[in-house]
Amino acid sequence: MLKSFHRFRGECHVSTWIYKIARNVFIQYSRKNSVTTISIDEGSLDIPDRDGPEEVLERKESSRRVIGALLKIPEKQREIFWLREWQGISYEEIASITNHTLSWVKVNIHRARLAFRKSYCEGGNVDD
Repeated sequence: MLKSFHRFRGECHVSTWIYKIARNVFIQYSRKNSVTTISIDEGSLDIPDRDGPEEVLERKESSRRVIGALLKIPEKQREIFWLREWQGISYEEIASITNHTLSWVKVNIHRARLAFRKSYCEGGNVDD
């Protein structure tokens, strides 16, 4: 990436440019290789036991529901939803990263929010 920095045209933030490169590298890699998904198990969601067992259990259950709800959203919507809600990236930057129009990004983030809300309220069970 540093070797290619001279190609950066300054039309967007550097972070947007880096996200776009990372996304394209992943897409190229996943097309050439069979990409296996990594399961997010209970062990990876361990939270320090500063709170009581009820609070720990509640946070783990909430994390499970969030992950389950995210996995039910279509992949393209999940990607832009994640970039907007968890990474805090602007609509314009998401449009640049994903090579979609600004209106497409706005519509699909709205749809992703609706799908996430519905799935989360239903319990976020992946097995449904």
